[in-house]
Amino acid sequence: MNTRFFGMGAGLAFAATTTLGAATAHAQALPAGAVLNRISSAYRSIRSYKDTATLTRKIDDKDVTANVTLAVQRPNRYLLEVKGDKINTVVVSDGSTLIALRPDRKAYTKAKAPQLLMGSDILGNTEIPSPGSRLISLLLAGNLRNQDITLAKDFAGSTVTGPQGFGDKLAYVLSFRYNEDYDAKVYVTDGDYLIRRVSLVHDGKDEIVENHSDIELDKGIPAETFVRPLPEGANLVASLPALPKIEVASSGPKAKDFSAEALDGGTIHLSDFKGKVVVLDFWATWCGPCQRSMPHVEQVWREVKDKDVVVIGVCVWDDKDSYDKWMPENSSKYTFKFAFDSAGKDSSNSIASKLFGVKGIPATFVIDKEGHIAANIVGFKEGDTRIEEALKKLGVSTGLH
Repeated sequence: MNTRFFGMGAGLAFAATTTLGAATAHAQALPAGAVLNRISSAYRSIRSYKDTATLTRKIDDKDVTANVTLAVQRPNRYLLEVKGDKINTVVVSDGSTLIALRPDRKAYTKAKAPQLLMGSDILGNTEIPSPGSRLISLLLAGNLRNQDITLAKDFAGSTVTGPQGFGDKLAYVLSFRYNEDYDAKVYVTDGDYLIRRVSLVHDGKDEIVENHSDIELDKGIPAETFVRPLPEGANLVASLPALPKIEVASSGPKAKDFSAEALDGGTIHLSDFKGKVVVLDFWATWCGPCQRSMPHVEQVWREVKDKDVVVIGVCVWDDKDSYDKWMPENSSKYTFKFAFDSAGKDSSNSIASKLFGVKGIPATFVIDKEGHIAANIVGFKEGDTRIEEALKKLGVSTGLH
């Protein structure tokens, strides 16, 4: 079993709406830095913000929904209120006092409110079961470039794709590592550059989905919005109690078998390695992040090659000439198995897209000895240990302590 915080979610299949308008064909993609700058600028210019969001998780095969209210009135009035089973949380500033409250536990903290929301970290280390509100709060405080805030640093390093269809709008999708359990996908609508959806992804599944569809800007918010009475018998504490933990089954879906061109000219099948743990890495010669991740994949291979584990790097979304040129130039550096997807640049029919639902590379799957997907790892950043963490959960020791 895999234990994670209740407030961080537990299993949700959520299909994003992808209705494409005629404008899709004419939308011009922007570089990641430009998208992030426009998002930051949009939130910094907002005088007041109010948003009622829906947070959906799946627990014990049931969809569990919570409501999230976020309200900000500059210079320093703030409200975040989460109402949901076992995750009720309030953080509120009336301009002079900042209170964080777990109503169900009758426990609260109290501090002086910051003079300005801008530049403050109003949520600090408080465990918040609303990833969207935490990101929006960070942006409203102008902290996207604050390297002292881990979430800001990770979000600022997002991979950006799109714009793509999002209901009747277009949206950019920003992907980054949210924490040790989750990758995040943040949907930001083109034009206003506001966050409309945040999904936390584990093992390739959207386990938490938070939709921000009811946003009011610069309308002014009554002062009483930022006042919340303490429940009778509430106790002042040094820090809020943690959100309750739940256990989630760790086995994922079965990995689909495939065939690819082996480096020696033969054919390689995933089913050839039944009974072994498989690290399956999708990459391309033109993909910069793939090239940066390759030494790490090699390091993992050297640590596990005698432990009933196989590592396979499948080149996808690429042309054969580039692959044939790349391999001899790099074969002395990388000693794990390599293969080429004969679909070449036809990404829609590739192994990665068609059988594993991959939308961006590098993408690494850790598959257990029974053929179940134990982890789906998207992207790469320096110091990444997600492959090692996934192997450790399967009983395979590595250099990760």
